[in-house]
Amino acid sequence: MRGNVDFRDPGETIGKMYGAMGDRDTFLNTLSFIQLSSGLVDLRRGDPIFNYLLLNLSQGNNLEMMGAYLASQGTHFSTDVISLLVYANLQDKYNPLELLALSALSRTSINAKDKQVFAYMIYVETPKFGFVKARLSWHGPLFKDSGYTIHMSTLELALMVPIDF
Repeated sequence: MRGNVDFRDPGETIGKMYGAMGDRDTFLNTLSFIQLSSGLVDLRRGDPIFNYLLLNLSQGNNLEMMGAYLASQGTHFSTDVISLLVYANLQDKYNPLELLALSALSRTSINAKDKQVFAYMIYVETPKFGFVKARLSWHGPLFKDSGYTIHMSTLELALMVPIDF
């Protein structure tokens, strides 16, 4: 599983919207702080180039370099509507490469490569009612990767006709 998703609190999005309208350096420092406080950046074993650029976003052209670096790494950039609306209003403050970096940093990149993970299934099945049975099940994989506990679950209601031999 690879891509970028938004696991964040909606309050952070509101904070980004208001923060983006203020001073550039303050906004970039706040964005770095949000990324670091989320626990997703591993400063000891993570990507040293990404970590350096993230820690120094407001210095020089590091934001632009972050956009170029993320693009060179094949980052799937965000299509988060709120982020795009907010950052579209900032075209006079940021160049397109910087806007791509902001958009990518608004979301979280994940790359889970486990081949075997724990999967569960819990279900309740009714006895035959006429010729039909019903089953309510909850199932999916559950595993830890990159500081996340990834839990993709499905709730399913099925009506079936059992075939008895």
